[in-house]
Amino acid sequence: MILKIVFLILNIYPSPTCDQAKDYTFIFEKVDNRVEILVNDSIIYDSGTINDPHSFSGKKISIGPYLKHANNKVVVRLYNGYEPYENQIDRSWQIKYALMEGTDEYENYWEKGRDYRVGLVLEEAYYL
Repeated sequence: MILKIVFLILNIYPSPTCDQAKDYTFIFEKVDNRVEILVNDSIIYDSGTINDPHSFSGKKISIGPYLKHANNKVVVRLYNGYEPYENQIDRSWQIKYALMEGTDEYENYWEKGRDYRVGLVLEEAYYL
């Protein structure tokens, strides 16, 4: 009987050390021209077309609420140009961001190109 009561209390009030999804946040510095964030194959954020890559500086996107306790696939996609991504010239693209795990930096990422590609130009995956 006492064992059942202890079991019920532990299930009602979980220990702070129990396995809970961690809080991860993207902090963007530059995006040229559009970024999407996917968690476990679902788009959780779409910036839309950004005309000035510096105007997105400091933008924070928390993905913690979308994560499971384990085995998460997080993908960052960068698009260059403007939809529908046909019949246009856009010489350069770039993305610069930090992925934070709580207050610790998990990844600092910066990639750019001057290759005239438009549409999907970059896809970076994380397994959290």
